[in-house]
Amino acid sequence: MPLPVKKKLHAETLKRLLGYCTPAEVNQFQIAAPHVPHFGPWQEVIMATSEETVGNAEGLPVRSDQAILTDDYRLKEFTDQPINHLTLANYLFYHSFTFDHCTITVKLINAVKDRTVHNIHAFNIIGRGDTKMTAAEICAQFPRATEFHFRDFEFDKAWATDFNHQKVQGLKFLNVQITAAFFEVQQKEFLDFFKAQDDDFWLFLVCPDKTVRESARKFLEKVHFSSQKSHSNRRVSLSLSVKDTMDYYPKAGSSVK
Repeated sequence: MPLPVKKKLHAETLKRLLGYCTPAEVNQFQIAAPHVPHFGPWQEVIMATSEETVGNAEGLPVRSDQAILTDDYRLKEFTDQPINHLTLANYLFYHSFTFDHCTITVKLINAVKDRTVHNIHAFNIIGRGDTKMTAAEICAQFPRATEFHFRDFEFDKAWATDFNHQKVQGLKFLNVQITAAFFEVQQKEFLDFFKAQDDDFWLFLVCPDKTVRESARKFLEKVHFSSQKSHSNRRVSLSLSVKDTMDYYPKAGSSVK
């Protein structure tokens, strides 16, 4: 027997009730009272059990009206589906969100903001899909976040200018898989970006090969970074692998404090 929600609660009261619910709880109301129009378009929560799962937990094909979210807040392969079908379940222990080969738009970002808790401090972006937004534009949409990881996401030679223009500031950690274009940036723009971040800022750069890392090292030397640890807690790491990482710090007396 359907719940008598429609007879007992006015439309405005229902809307207020839903405003206090997580998406997963909204889904439970929709299941319990599918005849009530005020619960909005049908939303389906699909939770996978592993962050590496593509699709839902049973490995079934993904329908066009489903978005897959795994247990560490990993939204997978979201393209141009209607936002009504983006259902993000509540979580308790994780404070990071991953866009995994999604087409990231302002509309999608707003949906993530609207339908998740607000204490997410770290974002992982894997692949661009058909994303037209730059890395800086994405970071600027989450001013409370202090940590970003970009993998398979292009940073061109204007990236630092873009970060400065978007006023991306106060970051504590930025992890980027770079190409040779990353350090074709203007020196002043790079330093302005670096100085705008947190006092403990860590720029961790994954280099594809030794040639790119050598170019990066030469650039850092030109802007007064050294492998000798200095008074500054800020640093840049150039990594080829977990066991082959070189750290660089602003030289004492340099303009990068």
